[in-house]
Amino acid sequence: NKGGNLKVKATSKKRAAVRFFCISFAIVLICSVFIWGFQSSWGDINIERLTLTDDDGNELSTLIYVPENATVDTPAPAVLIFHGRSNQAHSNDTWCMELARRGYVVLSPDLGGGGESVGTDRARQAMLCTEYANSLAYVIQDEINLAGYSFGTQTCLDVYNAMPDIINSITEVFGPYRLMNAGGVDNIDTNIGLLKAICDQYDYWFIGEPDACAEVVTEMFHLDETVVPGKDYDWNGHLLRYMVCENTMHQTGNISGSTLTNLLSYITSVTDAPIQRDLNDQVWIPQQVFSGIACVAMMFLLAATINLLMQLEIGRASCR
Repeated sequence: NKGGNLKVKATSKKRAAVRFFCISFAIVLICSVFIWGFQSSWGDINIERLTLTDDDGNELSTLIYVPENATVDTPAPAVLIFHGRSNQAHSNDTWCMELARRGYVVLSPDLGGGGESVGTDRARQAMLCTEYANSLAYVIQDEINLAGYSFGTQTCLDVYNAMPDIINSITEVFGPYRLMNAGGVDNIDTNIGLLKAICDQYDYWFIGEPDACAEVVTEMFHLDETVVPGKDYDWNGHLLRYMVCENTMHQTGNISGSTLTNLLSYITSVTDAPIQRDLNDQVWIPQQVFSGIACVAMMFLLAATINLLMQLEIGRASCR
């Protein structure tokens, strides 16, 4: 009887382990389907990782989002997104996803040796990626849009200075101080948008309080009035807009609704979106929710797998 009870308990534990594994696996699988669906607009956007190589053999890894509207017959505008100093290509997935849903071809490279790239020359890597984007038959030529986050704002300036004739716009996300450190904007002759975080330690260090930041921007662009957030100004025949992102810190710009809405608003203002969507038509929040659930479920799945293997091993041992 004692042996029979042990077998019953072992069978019960094995069944519980199987249920735990199946439930964990099912949650991960369901979350993965929804994450793919949100990121790819349920198959309308092709997302790939490419490896570009420069003349010296250095490899640059980049994510590319190609919506189905971008074809040789109907080329689409391109947006290149440059991440911050300690980030990588996936850091701006929310931006890439929402821009691609609006019909833009989006490239987000690993820069400065981050992610899957080799080498540390961010400016050179970004130029390689920009040249590649401009060479694509399904991209509108010589109208490349750049968007940089944090230190990526400097990367935007480096790319623009190297190839100004093919740049249609620059969107500097949390980097007004970079323009000041670069010596101003008098050499910039393209559309430019500035996004400032309501709480940004870098602006405080290099510029000062928010009012001082507005004064610095006003002086840099030689405006007749103190810059008003959200107002459009003429800058050498181009669109200048200074935006302040509420409820946002420098470190949370990648997953900030205010930041993303301002980014979309500016880019769609300087380059018509092939697919018209309301600014509030965004899916990045559920995508992030399902991603968070998937991360937790993966830990449970790992524990469930170990538990299942242990129960199977115990079962085999009892059979001997």
